Amino acid sequence: MTATTHYAFSYLLCAAAGIENSTALTASLFALLPDIDHPESMIGRLLPSVSKSIQRKYGHRTVTHSLFAIILMGIILLPLVLLPYLLWGRPGGGGGFWSGMYAAALLAFSSHIFIDLFNKSGVRLLAP
Repeated sequence: MTATTHYAFSYLLCAAAGIENSTALTASLFALLPDIDHPESMIGRLLPSVSKSIQRKYGHRTVTHSLFAIILMGIILLPLVLLPYLLWGRPGGGGGFWSGMYAAALLAFSSHIFIDLFNKSGVRLLAP
């Protein structure tokens, strides 16, 4: 799949889930992250040393295309949900936006892995 395909599919899922347009457009960038393991991908060209290192150690469509990666991304993005509590001491004051961004970003990231399941090469969901 191409970066455009991953982005568009992610946006479609976010829109179908009722996520606000601007949030869906931004969060869909997270759909490009799993391909960090491929130096010729859009994200791989932006971070070539990271990309080559991951590909050399794990290969393509393994650790970055796994359930482990989805869980790790959920943990990494968790500060988005906690941000309103840290800034305002309560869930108000923009909390809905941050929770929505968290959900949309995680959905976008996961959508990449989902559609790659149908790729001829597939993915290794249980990697590493």
